[in-house]
Amino acid sequence: MGLFRLLLAMSVLLAHADGVHGYAMLGGDVAVQAFYLVSGFYMALVLNEKYAAGRAGTLTFYTNRALRIYPTYWLIFVLAVAFYGGMYLSGRGPGVWGPHIVFFRHLVGPTWWYLIGSQILLFSIDLTNFLAVAPGGHLYWIANFHPATGIAGYQILFVPQAWTLGLELIFYAIAPFIVRRRPAVVALVALLSLALRVVAYEHGHDYDPWTYRVFPFELSTFLWGSLSYRAFAWLRNQAWSEGIVLWPPAAALLALTLSYPWLFAFNGGRWWYLGAVAFLLPALFLKTGRIGLDRFLGELSYPFYLCHVLVLTMIDATDPQLTAKYRTYAAIAVSIGVSALVEISVNAPIDRYRQRRVKLKAADVSSHSSIPGLRAPASAALSAVRD
Repeated sequence: MGLFRLLLAMSVLLAHADGVHGYAMLGGDVAVQAFYLVSGFYMALVLNEKYAAGRAGTLTFYTNRALRIYPTYWLIFVLAVAFYGGMYLSGRGPGVWGPHIVFFRHLVGPTWWYLIGSQILLFSIDLTNFLAVAPGGHLYWIANFHPATGIAGYQILFVPQAWTLGLELIFYAIAPFIVRRRPAVVALVALLSLALRVVAYEHGHDYDPWTYRVFPFELSTFLWGSLSYRAFAWLRNQAWSEGIVLWPPAAALLALTLSYPWLFAFNGGRWWYLGAVAFLLPALFLKTGRIGLDRFLGELSYPFYLCHVLVLTMIDATDPQLTAKYRTYAAIAVSIGVSALVEISVNAPIDRYRQRRVKLKAADVSSHSSIPGLRAPASAALSAVRD
């Protein structure tokens, strides 16, 4: 599943870079929702198979998620602050980096604390999609990205795509209390979330940012991913799953992702694709979880996702005349290089510490699992995901 995750991150880059010859794979919105599905799958996997139920296990899960999310984010955040601040102080602003610096000088106290605090702690950073900063420095609510006056809140983010982490953190906070429950209960919560989305759409909120940036609506997307994990837990117990029979559906998911602009370019195509992702994820994970290179590519997806906007901006500052095609190729290459460096020098050492905290034998995992009769997981399944 690692290559799939990296393709999702690349799809977001292509969306921000205006694609290559018009090709942007999934586009940013569908790629983000696919990420939600994958996150729901992984969190259900580790919570049911790696972390003990109860306060101690939940606390370990929370702290390990923090160790996974924050070090990489803070590193990219500091680099972005240094870059935008340096460009502004060097006289090359305001330009594309202007809002980050200029508007911060005019913010009133509560607004300043929110915009700084949300970018450091990440909780509530997703609300910047629904906020704008008035010329006087006050925040006010907006229903779209076009404020009547002032500047949209997301334009002051140093790592603008990090708003998705706000939704991820909310899901992590509630996941231990949902994804361990019976599938019927998880499905019921997912349906209630889906109903909220339908009601909002019927009342005219069927446009961005309402389509994939509102947690109560996207909870269903996360939970379809967790139900996909239940299918995986059943599938790996089938004797025939060890053969070649699952390779075609695993490959089909990658093919559908690459050919999305042609196969799903119709009204409602997004939902058909996301349904295919939820259906095919178990096969993809089962067949690729033991491939070391695939796991490594998957680990690159998170730093790639976080650094690509900064990389694009740096490329534009270095060579504004670079043609769109070569600009995108350069951004992909540099983002992969930066991601590999971050993974090897930052994430891997931290992960070794995280894994030491939760070493469990297969028997321990079985005894802690909340799903009756669930087989003790193969070590490859848990080693394929950073919990």
